[in-house]
Amino acid sequence: MHDVEQLMQQNDQLLPWVHSANHPLFDLVYADDTVLMGQSAAAVERALHHVQNTAEQYNLKLNLAKCEYMSMNASNSIAFADGTQVKRKAQVKFLGAMLTADARSTADFRARIAKATAGLEKLNKFLQHTDIDTAWKIKIYKAVFIPMILYGMESAHLTTQNLQELDIFHYEAMRKIYKIKTTYFTQIINPTAHTYKNKDIEAMSNIPPLSQTALSLQFKFLGHILRCSSTDLEHNICFTSGLASRAQDSSQRRGRPREHWLEGVSLKAWEQFCSTPPCPWVMPQFHLPWGFLQLQRIATDRVRWRQLVVLPPTSRA
Repeated sequence: MHDVEQLMQQNDQLLPWVHSANHPLFDLVYADDTVLMGQSAAAVERALHHVQNTAEQYNLKLNLAKCEYMSMNASNSIAFADGTQVKRKAQVKFLGAMLTADARSTADFRARIAKATAGLEKLNKFLQHTDIDTAWKIKIYKAVFIPMILYGMESAHLTTQNLQELDIFHYEAMRKIYKIKTTYFTQIINPTAHTYKNKDIEAMSNIPPLSQTALSLQFKFLGHILRCSSTDLEHNICFTSGLASRAQDSSQRRGRPREHWLEGVSLKAWEQFCSTPPCPWVMPQFHLPWGFLQLQRIATDRVRWRQLVVLPPTSRA
């Protein structure tokens, strides 16, 4: 892509950009998987043509059948250099993650939960086998199912409902592993049987709920972004030069304000920080310039951030 950037700068003088013209970002490349981005269909189409022309110099060609185009809040189409239209999709998959035109993580999250649930059903006989040690089943769960759901979800905006769905899946899996009936069975169908609540299962397995693990990963990623230099890509995508959220800096549409990952996880991180008294500062206004300054000061101390924010709490604490 270095040759493509040079060619675009020679011909167009300005690289396509999404979040900042001073720090243009228009491509994500991993091996042969590439995403081209831009604020307009024309900019993306020019970038696509430059990629095709540069590839031909190395006797390479794009697989046109695998190329897909997804637009946000627009109906424009784009074409390859020969005029063939690029297939338009409402959602595409990149590196295993589902990207949608509405920029929400719901579809990807639901697909992960469905895949993990199906996998759990396939292993039902294995989990119910009495000759297999429970500790080994827990290892399988940690190694297979937790990464299946949470890998790469550090930057996904998870709603309260999403966090609840994580815990529902987690406790259902734990009940299968430990052969524990649901509370409905022990309270309604067979009241004489002992009722195990979720907190009892947590103490038994010594595994925090998946919602807490997910938030812990997001807090860790947030701390990394806050500690980054203002010239680093991760920091620059999220924040303006005034340490304000770029989502708040952009124009707002009519209707209820949309929730964004940065503000949501920052608020949860602040609440987690203040859950360990004393909390000497007042609640930051994350929608204002420099609203993240207090949180940035806390994140600068890695040990403090890890102890007070990142480490997932348990219901026993």
